[in-house]
Amino acid sequence: TNYVVVRAYGIPLFLLATALREISQGVGDSRGPMWTALAANLLNIPFNALFVIGLRGSVTGSAWANVLAQAVDLALLAWLRRDWLSAVKCVSVARIRHIFVTGWPLGIEMFLDCSAFALLGFILARLGTVEMAAHQIALQVSHLTILPILALSESVSVLSGNAIGAQRPKQVPRIVRVGLGLGLIYASGLSLLLLTLPRQIVGLFTSAPLVSNLATLLLVVVAGFQLAFVFYGVCRAALRGMGDFRYTA
Repeated sequence: TNYVVVRAYGIPLFLLATALREISQGVGDSRGPMWTALAANLLNIPFNALFVIGLRGSVTGSAWANVLAQAVDLALLAWLRRDWLSAVKCVSVARIRHIFVTGWPLGIEMFLDCSAFALLGFILARLGTVEMAAHQIALQVSHLTILPILALSESVSVLSGNAIGAQRPKQVPRIVRVGLGLGLIYASGLSLLLLTLPRQIVGLFTSAPLVSNLATLLLVVVAGFQLAFVFYGVCRAALRGMGDFRYTA
């Protein structure tokens, strides 16, 4: 409970940082937010060491370390975008309304995604510890290996939005084709790795035979999921870049 309460303090920091990060990416600056996130994550390591080990804060100390790292991320992003922030004189009600109308379908989509994962975890927890442990291994492998596809999808979204903004809609199909091609090349190589070395990958997480056997089977599903997610991620990102948020929701 203490961990959740402390982490809740970081929610405003996270939302403000997310807004600055998304705006930066929207205007074509993806490197700046990358460096600020990298710096915050690197600082999170000594922050955790200080609060958890040095100050004996246990889990609550780890929560404070994460909040502090989020504050650093926000401060760096604000410094990066200081020219924009200093130019803000007033907030337009019409612009807020437009952001809300654009954002609520995205919120529903993300809520459904998170709810599906939470519900699946609840169901598997009732099946038994072996099933839950195997699921967590497959989920962690999936989350880690899918990151390049997510990054590629974000690039497709930004480039598609830039093309529409520049009145060059004919560029969007080409952007989507390139995105799908690069994504399928990566996902195909990754799927081959997951199918040929599943036990070695699972062995990095556990040596328990029952969990290992079940997790090895689940990696086959992960391999297929990677290929399917390329189409889902890239096409969804292109629609977002073109301003169509409701269909993806």
